[in-house]
Amino acid sequence: MGLFVTDASWREDSDALRAMVLPYSAWRLVGIVLVGPSFLILLDPASVDESQYVRGFLVDSVENLLEVLGQLSVCQRKGMRAYVLQDQRVEQVRELWICPRGDRGKHNSFAYLNHHREFVAIGAELPAVDAMKKLVSFAE
Repeated sequence: MGLFVTDASWREDSDALRAMVLPYSAWRLVGIVLVGPSFLILLDPASVDESQYVRGFLVDSVENLLEVLGQLSVCQRKGMRAYVLQDQRVEQVRELWICPRGDRGKHNSFAYLNHHREFVAIGAELPAVDAMKKLVSFAE
């Protein structure tokens, strides 16, 4: 999982901008500590209501990525792009895949399909491709 940090001096100074994004807090800058993979989700501007100011999400784990996706409408999910920050690199995610946990209490394994159409493990070793199921596709 990733970790996001900020500083009080990085708070948005404009009262108007802070009010626009309520109930969220507005920050001009956040830092990322890469303890594990993090994800950036960018919504397609055509699919976002003009009154909605949040156009993207930075999440700290696959589980939280799935939670955000579950909260988005079908319209909002159309045309969205996703990027993974892992092992000191940023890469576009075309598809997210899962290998469900086994009987022995293991955690789910995840992988993504990159822009080269190669499977890349998220966090651990790559699961067997024939055991994986596609969870979601993203825009290219």
